[in-house]
Amino acid sequence: NLAAKMGGATVVPFDFDDPDSMVRAFDGADVVMVISGNAPEHVRIMQHREAVDAAVRANVGRICYTSFVGATSQSPCAMSRTHAETEAYIIASGIPYTILRNNQYAELLDTILAMSMGTNKLMRPSAAGKVSYIPRADIAAAMAGAMSGQGHDNQIYELTGPRAINMYDIQALVEDVRNAPVQVIDADIWQYIQTTLVPFGVPQHICEGMEGNYTAMKIGEYDVVTDSAPTLAGRPLTDID
Repeated sequence: NLAAKMGGATVVPFDFDDPDSMVRAFDGADVVMVISGNAPEHVRIMQHREAVDAAVRANVGRICYTSFVGATSQSPCAMSRTHAETEAYIIASGIPYTILRNNQYAELLDTILAMSMGTNKLMRPSAAGKVSYIPRADIAAAMAGAMSGQGHDNQIYELTGPRAINMYDIQALVEDVRNAPVQVIDADIWQYIQTTLVPFGVPQHICEGMEGNYTAMKIGEYDVVTDSAPTLAGRPLTDID
């Protein structure tokens, strides 16, 4: 249905666990965008490697990859370490690359805000940790620009929102909108995960990943602001306000 709406798009099978399907999907492509998977980290690393190898076999002209803000092997966040490993594998492959390090989605705040309705209590671990949240639509626009534009070979871009904020900044915004006092609760990381994720069947590897995510947030790994996203998108970003 989406392909029909876009016009001129072709849908092809693509399976991280089927290397031949990826080669067929990549065949004839000047530029490919590999969107990272969501399997457990040790599985995801191998899936990403298979995708890069498939791009090599298909002789693609350039590979774009959706990475994670400040990806580093030294991060307490497993997602960051996985993305750092994949970035290194892509660079070593010899294919021209464009790596897009996405900061956290602004839509992740929706659940926190919804939970505060009726209580006016904003609860999250690492409440003082700053994040330059960016809406998915802005990331998508930047991705399109990176794929279709020129001069992006062998570049790494940090895609961030226009400013970094923490829960206390959000508190001020919510108080202004609701015209009522709002309390910030700096929750214990694992207790928060046990009460907000585990009861809803969130897989164990994601829960463990979120523990590292909040730890990285606390030490400032997501407090990064660049102009890469609006430059690639060719338009201003959506302000978190």
